[in-house]
Amino acid sequence: MIGPLENRRLARIFGVLGGALILLAGVLELLGSVSGALLGHASARSLVGGIDGALVDVAVAAVIVLFAVLGSRRSTDVRTASGAILVVVPVVVWFLLGTSALLLVGGLCALVAGLLLLVGPR
Repeated sequence: MIGPLENRRLARIFGVLGGALILLAGVLELLGSVSGALLGHASARSLVGGIDGALVDVAVAAVIVLFAVLGSRRSTDVRTASGAILVVVPVVVWFLLGTSALLLVGGLCALVAGLLLLVGPR
């Protein structure tokens, strides 16, 4: 049986891991769009689109890490709210940001973190 402290620790680990994977996806998207534009294989429009997507990935990663860390605090209300946000954000990521492997695995880790915070022992 997992105690409340271990549950919160696991949720924090999964949340930070998910945020890190989504951040890595954003960095790789940025590098891909910049290198394509520098080599002449892509237009300025695709460069702007790549930068835009990378910034959104970074913002989503920051939100996931923030709520994973906040959810590891002692307050039950904060844990519940953080868990709900960590369950909703990955679903939004999957529908709006695309289906790269890093986004899928990062979103899955964030979803697991949210479920741990919602259904774990108090």
